[in-house]
Amino acid sequence: MTGLTDLAAAARRAAAAGPDTGRAADSAPKRATAPGRAPAEDRAPAQLPRIGLVLSGGGAKGAYHVGVVEYLASVGTSVHAIAGASIGALNGAILAAAGTPAAGAAALTAVWEEVAWQAGSAPPADGAGGPPPEETTWERLARILPRLSAPALQPAALEQLVADHVDPDRLGSGIPLWVSAFPALEEIDSLRGWSWTLDVVRSGLGARAEWLHVNDLPRRERHRAVLASAALPVVLPPRRVGRSLYRDGGMADNTPAGALARYARCDIVIVVHLSDGALWDAHDHPALRVIEIRPRHRIRPPGPAGGATALVDLSPKRLRHLRRQGFEDARWTMEPLRAALSAVEGARTAQSRMLDAVARLDDEARPDDEARLDDEAGEPGLPPGLSG
Repeated sequence: MTGLTDLAAAARRAAAAGPDTGRAADSAPKRATAPGRAPAEDRAPAQLPRIGLVLSGGGAKGAYHVGVVEYLASVGTSVHAIAGASIGALNGAILAAAGTPAAGAAALTAVWEEVAWQAGSAPPADGAGGPPPEETTWERLARILPRLSAPALQPAALEQLVADHVDPDRLGSGIPLWVSAFPALEEIDSLRGWSWTLDVVRSGLGARAEWLHVNDLPRRERHRAVLASAALPVVLPPRRVGRSLYRDGGMADNTPAGALARYARCDIVIVVHLSDGALWDAHDHPALRVIEIRPRHRIRPPGPAGGATALVDLSPKRLRHLRRQGFEDARWTMEPLRAALSAVEGARTAQSRMLDAVARLDDEARPDDEARLDDEAGEPGLPPGLSG
């Protein structure tokens, strides 16, 4: 996680730059002013840093993202760009189409409660109950196949979920969104549905994922790109975007912060992991100032079947617990940093207001000063002594 000093420095740079950094110069004529004095409309108001959000993949653990977004909404954080992999791509698309963290939190909550309802029962009321009961290894193994048959993990049901909750037009004009997707081999007839094994081997040998800028894709392909990023081998089929076939982006880039480093002008990037031991290093992206939100308590069940269970366990109580944990972990991580940002922003706002007040006083005094100077100098163009 970035230090307070680096974060405050980023805030100061963003505030000093103002909202027009990187934009084309305005061609409209400017009001004439005295040398060294900026027009009032040119003095940019204070501005908070541009925030990017990276949502890692992790199947059913994606309910954790919902709590993080709820926290960001509760403190008024704006999100200017999103990158996601797998379930992070699905959650990111819902948030991008919603336009704001507040609207995105509401939409994500509705989607995940629908998923919980499809899994068998309505989720408990907010705050009800604690962590889901621990299962034995044998119980987890026995429940893997039934959990894989959950409606939300069926291709047609997932397509319908995306169609119902992600408007492609709003996605096109919404928050910039990149998703990672792994280029898949075309189906080989002789392998009879096992071509995915070759893609798994390729990813292990270093084949790279691609970053798809969803907003810029043709309307009909925006949903496909999101579904492609979530096309987990064995569970879901690959998806075609343009002429290329793609599988789950998490196979090669489960935390696609690189997309924001390359394409988005973000001052700070919040990276949300779905594992407390995620193998990801912020130093791989030296251009980014990173805040990492990680689970402070284990969200992967222990034992040999724990990893598979974490990916596919959509039970209502577990989803609600993950959502609550995401909110608490985000608050624990962000509160000290938010205080630093608020202090920097408060100082910048006070400075901006002071400069505006001084400029207004100067502007109000200037007409009288100019009249006095004209009287003393006489009419322009006449030698001294001939005026008046």
